[in-house]
Amino acid sequence: MERRNRHARILECVITEYIRTLEPIGSEQLKPLIGMEASSATIRNHLKALMEEGLLIQPHVSGGRMPSMSAMQAFWSNRLSNVSNTTVAHFDMLESASRHYQIGVSVRFYESNILKNVIAVEDRFVIAEFSGGEILFSGSTEMYNFLKEFIGYDIFSIKVAAERFGVKEVAAKIAKYLSDKSSKVQILNPEVLMLLAQSDSYWAQNFLNNFMNGYIMLQLNDGIYFDNVVPFGYIALKTEAKIEDKNAQMICVGHLSQDFGGFFTQIQGG
Repeated sequence: MERRNRHARILECVITEYIRTLEPIGSEQLKPLIGMEASSATIRNHLKALMEEGLLIQPHVSGGRMPSMSAMQAFWSNRLSNVSNTTVAHFDMLESASRHYQIGVSVRFYESNILKNVIAVEDRFVIAEFSGGEILFSGSTEMYNFLKEFIGYDIFSIKVAAERFGVKEVAAKIAKYLSDKSSKVQILNPEVLMLLAQSDSYWAQNFLNNFMNGYIMLQLNDGIYFDNVVPFGYIALKTEAKIEDKNAQMICVGHLSQDFGGFFTQIQGG
């Protein structure tokens, strides 16, 4: 257990130092950072073991180590797993942080839209009455009962629940409704997305427009995404947000080596 704890501690130090410097890390450099008594030889043994596990790589035979992409993915999956309903006091803070940390951000504001009532019209259709309008669904007892459970909930919460429980018609029609009703997306630090598109033509052809027009936010649940939404080596994080007391959705995109932890600390006023 102690060896495993040392492994984890050394790996964490390599990753955090690499994010800070973007340079390979040597054993002597690690000694004052790991917070434990260990010789350079012992540290090198741990580094070697971490390389054998595929968590570290060594760009040059006589040089330091740096984290593998799989190690970076696991690191951010753990560190960012609790990021949700982000509160941003000022929009300028978000814009400043996106440039400082080289993270592209798509933001879409929306008005709160509460489900007020559900009406079944015989077996033909079900009407969901929201504070901002109505959506028509196919008629069935199951559809009526599902929607009735969410009276008093915001439309985004209902979309997430529909996706989670596989109620595809509800998820799809709400997504279409939101696409028509939501405000225009705002892109902060679009250069990140442009550079990403230049480096990966497949991503540029299949994903760039959805990020630029904000439709990607209607397609994804809140959470962390790696090479299934962005190219390998990148991360995308989608979350609900409260920006200057306005409801919003945002998706943040950047290379795994960017300091997403510092980014979220800064935009939340930390």
